[in-house]
Amino acid sequence: MTASATAGTPPLLVYIGGSGRSGSTLLDLLLGNHSRIQSLGEFDFFDRYAHGIAQHFCTCGVPVPQCPFWLNVQDTMRETGQSDAPTLATSHATFAPLSYRSPRKFVEAFALISGSRTLYSLASAFVRDHLLAARESMRWYDAVRHATGKPIIVDSSKGAARFKTLYLLDPLNTRMIFLLRDGRAVANSLMKLSHTKGKPLTIEQAARTWKRHVSNALWVRLSVPTRSMLTVRYEELCTSAEPVLRAICDFIGVGFEPAMLELNKNVAHIVGGNPMRMRRDESAIALDERWRQELTTENLNVFDRIAGKLNRKLGYF
Repeated sequence: MTASATAGTPPLLVYIGGSGRSGSTLLDLLLGNHSRIQSLGEFDFFDRYAHGIAQHFCTCGVPVPQCPFWLNVQDTMRETGQSDAPTLATSHATFAPLSYRSPRKFVEAFALISGSRTLYSLASAFVRDHLLAARESMRWYDAVRHATGKPIIVDSSKGAARFKTLYLLDPLNTRMIFLLRDGRAVANSLMKLSHTKGKPLTIEQAARTWKRHVSNALWVRLSVPTRSMLTVRYEELCTSAEPVLRAICDFIGVGFEPAMLELNKNVAHIVGGNPMRMRRDESAIALDERWRQELTTENLNVFDRIAGKLNRKLGYF
C-alpha cells in the first residue's frame, strides 16, 4: 500500500446497507468527493459489468471493462504480486442470492445475517460461496487503495448478508451506514423502476421487498457493536446535508471537507446504482418525495397493511 494511503487514516471499509431506492447512490457520490475516500458503487454487481455480460457504464462515462480507473486497479492487482489475482474478466465478487425457501438456504441466511463469528464458522459449509466472494471483494478493495492512495473504500451494495460476511472477515476495519428512507417512498420508486424494466411490481410486492431488506439490516444491527454501525436518514441527508455528512465523517474517523456537498459526477467511478449518477445536469442535492402525489389511497392502504407497523417503528408516520 502506498504511503499516502496509510498516513493518518487506517484502511477502512464503509458499507452502505438497507433497501435499494433509499438514496445510496447520492450518499455514495457525496462521500466519494472526500480526498481520502474512494466510492465504488454497488460492488456486488461488479462481476456482471466487469465481465461485459451487461452493457454498463462507469459513472465517468466509459464502459466498465474499458474504464482507465478499473483497468489501473486490475494492473495494480498484478503489480502487488497476487499470483492468482482476479482480473476484470475473471472477478467473482458477487454474492449468490439468498433464499429462505429451503432448510439449507434458511441456515445460510440466518448465519450470514444474524450470526456471531462462532456460528458463522460452524455454518461455513453453508456460506462458502459468500465467503469466497467476500474475500475476493477485499482483494479488489486493497487494490483500489494501492491504485488511488485512498484508505477508505465505500461499497453501496446494501445487502445485509454481504455486509455481515465482510464484517466477520475484518470486524475492526468494517463499518456500516444503515441508510433509511420512508418505506412508502421506496415502494413507489421500486414500482416505477420495475415498469421501466418491463417487470412491473405491485404495491404489495414493493412493500414486502422494502420490509425484507430493512428487516435484514435490523437483524445485522443487533449482531454488531454500536460503534460499527451508524443510522442515516435519506430525508435528513437531503435537507441537512452538512451536519449529516459531518456525523458520518466523525463515525469513520476523518475530517469533513466542503467538497462533500457537491454532486461531482465527472470524477466518480462507481458501478451500479441509480441512473441519476449519469445525469450531468443534476448537481444539487434535492429531496424526492413524489410518492406523496403518486401513490393512491389504495396503494397507501396496502402498504400500511404489509409494512406500516415497521415504517412507523422507524419514525415514519
